[in-house]
Amino acid sequence: MDRFNRVFQKSNENTTCLLYSEMTRLVKLYAANLLNTDSIKKVGEDLKKLCFVEGDQLDKENLRIGTSTWASVAASEEENDMKPFFVAVRGFYINTIKKMIKKFPFGDNLLQDLGIFVSLDQLREEFLDYTLSPADPPTPQEYTAADKTKKIRIGKYWWEVGKIVRLDGQPRFPALCKIVMGLLSIPASNANSERGFSIL
Repeated sequence: MDRFNRVFQKSNENTTCLLYSEMTRLVKLYAANLLNTDSIKKVGEDLKKLCFVEGDQLDKENLRIGTSTWASVAASEEENDMKPFFVAVRGFYINTIKKMIKKFPFGDNLLQDLGIFVSLDQLREEFLDYTLSPADPPTPQEYTAADKTKKIRIGKYWWEVGKIVRLDGQPRFPALCKIVMGLLSIPASNANSERGFSIL
């Protein structure tokens, strides 16, 4: 939660473009206090599909309730039945996660689309990482154009670059790939719109 607050307290930068991804990240991290990581990963970005069945939940020894709470639990577990406590903890997490999913504007398409605009610092960092990377980039695929020249399938190349991950499994160049794919989606000519005007 601290990172979520810090990201949006930057006064010198518009961070609206980060809202959707940070909301998703926050809910996933919070859900990881209760659910095993496989059950969170399998829903992808559709957090409404999170399932709270017992098989997807962590066992009581792995629930994240803080070290001081664990110390208190360990001290009183011998004397008291702690089952109601763990039921209450699970209920708290389930209700909090459901409320976050309900209240956060996950259905807002504009917020999702704003994700293409990224922080310039992040973009610079990823661009430098990409250009200085010792790792082998994907091999560009070629095709033969109508004029018999060889052309690179640039969209496919950047799709493959987007699949490169860091050691933690997260995409290595998410901002850079978003920008490039956005640029590649812009038509190279205005022939389609001109054709439309000609029909009128």
